[in-house]
Amino acid sequence: MRKGFSLITFLALPLLVIACSAGAIQKNALCQRSSRLDVANSNVGNMPQLFVSYTGLSLKSQLLDDLDALTVAQEVGPTSLENDFAYLIRVNQSLYEVMTDLSWDTSVAATNQLIDEALVEFASITTTRHIARISEYLLKNCAEESQNNVAPPDSAVEMIPTSTSLLTPTNDRVNPDPPAISENISLGLTIAESLGIEVTNEVARCLGEKAQVVSQTQTNVDDLQKAFSPIFSACGVDVSSTTVGG
Repeated sequence: MRKGFSLITFLALPLLVIACSAGAIQKNALCQRSSRLDVANSNVGNMPQLFVSYTGLSLKSQLLDDLDALTVAQEVGPTSLENDFAYLIRVNQSLYEVMTDLSWDTSVAATNQLIDEALVEFASITTTRHIARISEYLLKNCAEESQNNVAPPDSAVEMIPTSTSLLTPTNDRVNPDPPAISENISLGLTIAESLGIEVTNEVARCLGEKAQVVSQTQTNVDDLQKAFSPIFSACGVDVSSTTVGG
């Protein structure tokens, strides 16, 4: 019972985080920028695939715009997302610094090891999780603002934050093809992370969808414990060596 209850408690955590949002001012300030943040999240997630299609000037412009949007969001947003924004800022900043050293020459960047290392970090599971947390918050809290939303003008970032002022790099397994993040993927990744396992986004989507169904249809704690157990095998996840069980 104890093992099963620990999983149920963790599955409820995202709902508690959402319910305990940072105050109305922070929420509104962030939601006013939800459309721009969706674009920045998408740019980060798609950078490994689209990098070769950029010119030096277009890449520089996009990185500056995304750094601007993410930096302002970190300043006005809830504390619960501060580290997520800081991580994405650092990832963008790392690429910006390397490209600056290369004078924004994309032909040189195509064979540069430091560029390869920067793109590996864009494609990491860790980056995907930070994007997922921000996306989940926007989906839950900013539905009305995201429709035909235009973010208020923010002053341009005159001084790009240095990498030493943000989070330190985290080495992670590479996700070779990070797709757009959905609420179910976010929940599935959270479940898998709590068990100490890594899964693809498709498996995470499966876990999230089935967990949502279980949480909405089961109310009895004992029944909930039994109901959650089959979702892992149904999604092709082997949890025999984890703490999940009856």
